[in-house]
Amino acid sequence: MKKTFEQEKQKVQKLNELHKNYLKREFGKNDYDRYLSKTKNHKKDVYYHSANSQEDKLNILKTGFDIDKNEQDYPLGKGLYLGRDKKALTKFYTQNVNRPKDFTITITGKFNFLDLVNENKLSDVLSKAELLKKNIVDYTLALGFDGIRYYDPDATGEEFVLYNLKKLT
Repeated sequence: MKKTFEQEKQKVQKLNELHKNYLKREFGKNDYDRYLSKTKNHKKDVYYHSANSQEDKLNILKTGFDIDKNEQDYPLGKGLYLGRDKKALTKFYTQNVNRPKDFTITITGKFNFLDLVNENKLSDVLSKAELLKKNIVDYTLALGFDGIRYYDPDATGEEFVLYNLKKLT
């Protein structure tokens, strides 16, 4: 069953609340909440990618996305990693936490993401892909999805990886 945008937002709020104690332990006295994606900042069919620098951002806008980097840079395979909360992405992925710089790129589109915000579902899909001797990218695309929606409490919470870059606008 495909979830509506509002249902997805409610799920993110629940997951943020569910991970609150874990985040308090991990971040100690630091304000972990400023890094989590806030649903009030989400817009339907609008995503953001955090570039590494102004030069990186300009290069991406000029020549497109280059996903041929080290495999270790991609925990869920090579793809374009996105979020829905521009502020959270800027604060989390910036080099200077005291003066965050915004190098985000706005991406719009109607993507068909495989919803794996549930850790058990994510593990199941990874296991099935391994059984079929496919990497997660090929397996996701073979299922008819453009990418994966997942939840990473050690980053900004709800995030996405887009494998089908042809769907970008």
